[in-house]
Amino acid sequence: YKSLALYGLARTLQLQGNIENALVNFSAVVDSFPKTGEAMKALYQIGDIRMNQLFDPLAARDAYQIILKRYPRSSNRFDAIFKIGDTYSAQGDFKNARQWYQKPLQEQSLHTEIRSHALYRLALLDFGEEKWEDAVKKLEAITKTGSENLPGDEQTLVNDALDLMLLIQECKTEKEPLALYSRTLLLEYKRLWSEAIDTLNVILALFPQSKIADDAALRIGTLEYLRKNYNSSIDAYRRLIRDYSDSYLCERSKKRIAEIYENELGDSKAAQLEYEQFMTQYPNSLYLEEIRKKVRTYEKHL
Repeated sequence: YKSLALYGLARTLQLQGNIENALVNFSAVVDSFPKTGEAMKALYQIGDIRMNQLFDPLAARDAYQIILKRYPRSSNRFDAIFKIGDTYSAQGDFKNARQWYQKPLQEQSLHTEIRSHALYRLALLDFGEEKWEDAVKKLEAITKTGSENLPGDEQTLVNDALDLMLLIQECKTEKEPLALYSRTLLLEYKRLWSEAIDTLNVILALFPQSKIADDAALRIGTLEYLRKNYNSSIDAYRRLIRDYSDSYLCERSKKRIAEIYENELGDSKAAQLEYEQFMTQYPNSLYLEEIRKKVRTYEKHL
């Protein structure tokens, strides 16, 4: 029980934002209880904190590699393999990243979900390097099974693969704006978000009528959100709705505006107004039932 209690303490500190002490306690779990399941989970948390919150890909990689060394037969080893690949992508070392993403595909009797995750990561690298036909082949392999009756995460992956495949196929005749959009992905891997946003703005300035322009506008909103520039994110989404009112991405943008007001800015009145406007403006949306529940919740608290 000591390992579980210490791991629980580390997780509590992590959720409270006390990252330094969380790392100390996760490391204590790894050092003091190396043969427990909590030790492997602690290593994953150490890696994820160093990668996602501290953005130290090299230190994160060390944690993930320890997992592979200590637990080579674990069913979770593929997650560590993918995350090692992600650390190389974050450093701009796409050759090594590709090698790690390919590793699971070399195994026999590979679960469809693992295979799809490997193919999707490889397809993203192909897309970023403007190898669009190679990307489409991998994405087609993912989408062949369809998304019906799949668990949530697998269904999301299939839908993401389908979205990217359709984007490439729709925009492949407009090579210059598509190339610019592709390059932003490699910038995002390295968290060069400001440079990525600048590149997306070039698309909107030079190719405002291109088929990929609305996707570029949406991506700006997403990147501003990741930078915690919430008002700038809202501005970007409003720009999409204003300038590309016929785009199917308008619904997603409107929903995200409401969610930013609700979850990040704590402005419940603005959130409620955005949700109510959504219901009026997009009465046939797939999001409608979810939005309607939000509005009802707000009305109950009036």
